[in-house]
Amino acid sequence: MIRVEQIYIYPVKSLAGIERQRATVTPQGLVGDREWMLVDQDNRFITQRKIPALASIKPSLRDNQLYLSTATMGDLPIPLPDIENKEAPRVEVKIWRDHCHAFTVADEINAWITEAAKSESELRLVYFDKLHQRKLASERFGQGDFFFADAAPFLFTNLASLRELNKGLEQQRLVPADIRQFRPNVVLSGIEAWREHEISQLQTASDIRFKLVDHCQRCSVINVDQDTGVVRNKGEPLKQLATINTMPDKPKAPAFGVNTILEKGWGKIISTDEELSE
Repeated sequence: MIRVEQIYIYPVKSLAGIERQRATVTPQGLVGDREWMLVDQDNRFITQRKIPALASIKPSLRDNQLYLSTATMGDLPIPLPDIENKEAPRVEVKIWRDHCHAFTVADEINAWITEAAKSESELRLVYFDKLHQRKLASERFGQGDFFFADAAPFLFTNLASLRELNKGLEQQRLVPADIRQFRPNVVLSGIEAWREHEISQLQTASDIRFKLVDHCQRCSVINVDQDTGVVRNKGEPLKQLATINTMPDKPKAPAFGVNTILEKGWGKIISTDEELSE
């Protein structure tokens, strides 16, 4: 029996995630997921690849408002940009090869985030301008759009695959990986390790249907402790993963999780402990 074990959203790309018991699905992803992002002075996206300490900045959503916090700096409220105001400050930002339209925030917010991340250069927070679209790669996913996620609106992972990965780490007396290091949206249980790559679709009893498209190639972000923003085991679990599960067309490139899109069920709720059928 395939089950939804955990659900996560990431209000700000590459900051800490929020675990949910239930979430609303849309073609662009779970509601509240990766609508915000950090950019550098060239308006290019910034992630834990460059600044692992971003993981230690915790977002929360209260009364439809975003807050950021750290252990030492307290809470910072982030007002939602006035998206109806044509004069609201906007900027074009870069994420991989894509150019997206986004709203900017006040300088004092950027200064707080820069200090919280201990960044040597200024970081700036932006909010996706939903009056414009960022198109999915149509050759992989068909027609559709999404916000600031890397490749696809959803990432599905499998707890059994995590356990298999951790066997190798434990044999080397290294700290086991946490599923949060892989920044999933939906964590599955009830299937064998790596079988997530063989499943083409999953459907809930409430008629939400997901299409599992392709392997997610992993990078150094999975080495970052998601509580502290520190790399605990140098190069791990990335190196271990590269020995046991790789991209189909790149035998040395580690893979974990499946890039996924929504085929049916826009606006419906997905919940933990919910059963899924193939």
